[in-house]
Amino acid sequence: MGRLVRGAFSAMPLRLAEGLDGAAAVRAFRRAAACVPAYRDLLARVGVRPERVWTLDDLRRTVPVIDRLSYLHAYPFEHRCRYGDLSPALEIRPIEADGGEGVLVAMGRGDRRRLARLVTIVLEDLSAAGRGRTLLVLCDGGAVGQRDLAAVLTSSGLSRRGGVSVFDGRGDVGAICGAVARLSSHFGRTVVAGTPATLGELLTQAGRMSARWSPGCLGEGAERGCTGQKSWRRVEKRSLDGTGPPSVHLLAVGAGFAESWRDDVAGQMGIATVGDRRAGRTVGLDCLGELGFLAGVETPFCTMLRRLAGRDRELAGELLGCDGDPPALFAYDPTSMHAEGLGGRLIVTLGGIHPLIRYDVGKPGGGLRLREAMAVLRRHGYSARRLLARLGWLGPRPRPLPMYYVAGCPACPPDDYRS
Repeated sequence: MGRLVRGAFSAMPLRLAEGLDGAAAVRAFRRAAACVPAYRDLLARVGVRPERVWTLDDLRRTVPVIDRLSYLHAYPFEHRCRYGDLSPALEIRPIEADGGEGVLVAMGRGDRRRLARLVTIVLEDLSAAGRGRTLLVLCDGGAVGQRDLAAVLTSSGLSRRGGVSVFDGRGDVGAICGAVARLSSHFGRTVVAGTPATLGELLTQAGRMSARWSPGCLGEGAERGCTGQKSWRRVEKRSLDGTGPPSVHLLAVGAGFAESWRDDVAGQMGIATVGDRRAGRTVGLDCLGELGFLAGVETPFCTMLRRLAGRDRELAGELLGCDGDPPALFAYDPTSMHAEGLGGRLIVTLGGIHPLIRYDVGKPGGGLRLREAMAVLRRHGYSARRLLARLGWLGPRPRPLPMYYVAGCPACPPDDYRS
C-alpha cells in the first residue's frame, strides 16, 4: 500500500500533469486488451487491433465506447477481471442501477492507492494533514464512499502516524452528536462525512439536541447548551484565533449537491466564506455510482468554478456546456483515470483489476482541463487567485489536476444539457 504523501500533486508542473491521464488511459487499454478475457473478446468482435493504439487520439478514434448493457451485462464478472482471476481483489461489491439488474465490481491494490491519493487531497485541503490529529466521524461507515474512506485510512497507516482517528456512527444521529460533543475537543479538527441528505438531517437534529451537541457546540460549549447559528459562529471566531474549540468540516460523500444546499449549511454553521478551510468547509466526494468506488474530489478550484458558473451563464455555457444550473465538478487522479465528454455524455477510462475502457457512466457530463479552465476565466476577465481568496482559500496555486463535471444532482438536472 502506497503512503499518503503530503503535498499530493501540488508541486507537479502543469505541462506534466496534463499528459498523465492520457498516458494512463492508453496503458489501461493495452493491459485490458492483453489480460482481460471479456475485453479481448469485445475488441475481436468489433475488429479493433490493440497493437495499433499507442496514443490518446488513437484510443478515441478506434476504441468503442462501452456501457452497462454492452459490457457489464454481456460478460460474466470473472471474465471482466484481469486474467479471469478474482484472487487479487481486496473487495468485491455490487452496484445497482435504477430499475436494472445489479452487477459486481472489484477493487485491487491499485484502486486502493488511487483512493488514498484522493483522501490525501481532501485532508490537506482541510488543513487536516500534519496539523494535529483529526477526528473523522462517519455517519454510516457501511455506505459506499464512507466505507472507502475508513478502509484507506486504516490500511494506509495514516491513522497510526498521528493523523486521523475514525468514529463510525452507524446511522445513529444521537450517537454521532454525542460523540462529536465528547471527542472533538481532543482533536485539532473534526470532519463529519455522510451523504448530503444525512448531513442535513444531522444538522437539524443536532440543533434540537443542544444538551448533547448543537452545531458548533464542541467541548465546553456543548456543556453550556448553546444552540443554533450562534454556536457555529462562536466556533468560527474562536477557531481563527486558536483559542477555542476545533473547526468542523462537512464531507458530502456519494452524491452531488446544489450550491444552495452548501449556502444553507454555511448559514447554519455561521460561516461567511463557504470555502474557509480554517473555520469550516463543505466538500464533496463523488462515487459515480456506475463505478462503485470514489472517483473524484471537490477541490477549492472546483468549488470556485462551479459557484462562478452559477452567476455567469455565458461562462457556464462556454466552459461546462450547460444552460441551467452548473453541474457538480470534481478533480480526479490523473495517474489512474481519464475522463472525457462524447455527445454530452461522461466517458471514463479506469484501470485496475476490473478495468473499464471508455465507459459511459450513464450521465450527462464531460472532462475539463485546468489550463482550459484558466484560459476561459481570463477571457471573461476573472482572476482565479482573487476568486479563491474571496471564497476564503488562502492556500497555494490550484493543484494541476484534470476535472470532470457530471449532471444528476439536484442542482443540475439532465434537461439543462445540450446534446
